[in-house]
This record gives sequence, C-alpha cells and structure tokens, in this order.
Amino acid sequence: MTTTHNSPKRRRKSTGQPGIFVSGARAHQLCLFDRKNETSPRTLITRLARSYFSAKSNTGVQFVLGFRPELWRQVLPRDAPADIHGYDEDIRGRRGLNFPGTQHDAVLWVLGERPDLVFDFAMTTVRASRDAARLVEATQGWSYHQNRDLIDFVDGTENPSSREIPDVTLIPPHRRGTGGTVLLVQKWRHKSDMWRDLPTGDQEKVIGRTKSDDRELTPLPVSAHVSRTNQETFGKILRRNFPYGTVLDHGTMFVGFCAEQAVLERMLRNMLGESDGIPDALTHYSRPKTGGYYFVPPPGALAKILRR
Repeated sequence: MTTTHNSPKRRRKSTGQPGIFVSGARAHQLCLFDRKNETSPRTLITRLARSYFSAKSNTGVQFVLGFRPELWRQVLPRDAPADIHGYDEDIRGRRGLNFPGTQHDAVLWVLGERPDLVFDFAMTTVRASRDAARLVEATQGWSYHQNRDLIDFVDGTENPSSREIPDVTLIPPHRRGTGGTVLLVQKWRHKSDMWRDLPTGDQEKVIGRTKSDDRELTPLPVSAHVSRTNQETFGKILRRNFPYGTVLDHGTMFVGFCAEQAVLERMLRNMLGESDGIPDALTHYSRPKTGGYYFVPPPGALAKILRR
C-alpha cells in the first residue's frame, strides 16, 4: 500500500475547536443526536452552535461539536469539504467480520476534570436543543490508570507531537472546510473475560507492544493491532479515546481526528484485512458496535451560522 504522509513541514496555526487539543481529561459525556421531524439542518446546527459558544464561558468543561458531513454541506456548502461522507454502510471484511455504520446527524463531546460539571453541561445542551434534536445515545467515560485502556495497555502511544497536531488534524487553508477536521467515533465493546484469560505475553502479541513499559515488539506480528494501524503506512491521526461503561458492559470509545477522511478509512479496512486477508488480532477480543463520521467545523464557521 502506498505510504501517505499528511503532516506538512511547517506548523500551522491552530484554528480548530479547542476541545480537540485537550488531553488527559478525567470525565467525558459523548452524545449523539438526530434531527426531529420537520427540523431543518440549519435549525439543528444553530441550536447546538449556541451551546458551543456558551461553553466557552464555562471554565469547567471543553466541548467538541460535529455534524453529519452531508448535513453541514446543505447549510454552508462553501465551508464544507466535498470529499467527506457519512458512515452510512457497514465496512465488511472476511469471515463475517464487519465494522457497522450507525451514522447520526450530530455529535457532542463534553470533557473536563469534574464529572459533575461535564454532566451538567451535557444535560443543559440536550435540554436547550430538544425542540430540534433528539438524543439517541449518550456515553459516559472516565480516565483509567491515567492513560491506559480497559485492556490495560497504554493508549495513544503513536499520537503526533503537540507541534504536529494542528497539521495532522486541521484541514489546510487551500481546501474547503479550512480549520475543520474529520472525526471518527466508534464504540468498541470488550470481551473482557476472554482477554483477561490470555497470558500477558499473548496479550502483548495481540497489541504489538509490551504491557509494562509500552515498547514495540521486535519482531512485530503482522496481525498485531500496531501493525494493522501503522501510522507510518497510512498517515497520522490524533486519538482521544476514553474508557466507558460498567462492569457488565464496557470498552473503548474511539475518538479519532484527521484532516483526511481517507486516512481513517484505510486504517479501518486494513484492520479488517481487506488487502491481505489478515484481520487485526484485537478484533477477537473487542468489536465496534457503532460507527460515525462527523465534520467538526472551526469556531468561525459556527459563528457564521449564528450571524445568519
């Protein structure tokens, strides 16, 4: 597969939504919305955009707001990337393995240090937009042993450096949607009993890194998660994942940002083994239950909506 590099040499000024760049938050609420009957795309976006700007005066939370790409394109076509689309169909692999598409109209991700403030702001936004938006799913998350996933491995090791993040995540000035980003949201449910029954050495072969000190294995198994999502091959993305759920039902909420949707799609297809028939070994122990792509516009584009 052709190597893709989506990180320009010069650092670009950050014009995206500030919540994208926050790391290490302890509390999360991720809400998915659909338009209510007879509600126009503009009305839905306007209701949620008002909440976005009210969050800026609340020092206890950060906020990321995104929309189904086709819906945003209807309202501000000149500020919408032409090559971004919703996750409307499952991505199917071999042996019955597939990543489901469960696209919705809008996503609201509230994050911060205090669960009470994050919860309060999410509730306030849901109530303020209830005439236009129907809340269809809400997921609560938290931090787990600082920066580890519920499978007990460090998450986000290959994230770009702080200097690289704007270039990796934000659409550059010469393209429509400048300052925006593509967000992929997937809820992965873990098969924890199966996973915890594996010896540590076998778990490390599934992930491709050591558990204790987060070193990449040498040699690296071709089916390892690190191999199937190699950013040197497919291009860089920014992951802001967080654990979710209860003792009975839990997993990882994948929250991935990139300036190019194609990078995210190539990674998903390679995890399914589309090119070589080798699926990601992690899919034996964790499977996505949802999937959606959202365009996260810059604050200036949201302000334009309100001015109109």
